[in-house]
Amino acid sequence: MIIQLIRENDSRTIKEAEKKMKQISAKLNETRANQKAFNAYSQEEPYDGGYFVDRKN
Repeated sequence: MIIQLIRENDSRTIKEAEKKMKQISAKLNETRANQKAFNAYSQEEPYDGGYFVDRKN
């Protein structure tokens, strides 16, 4: 009986952890994309070797 309850609890906990990991991964990817955009917009020195294209998703 106790072992079954522990297994059920473990199963629920693993599912919740996987869900949170997906959410954190998505937020981390969004943050990385935002950091790349920020870095592109805030170049310290003028870049004369080409042009910048702003792509919107």
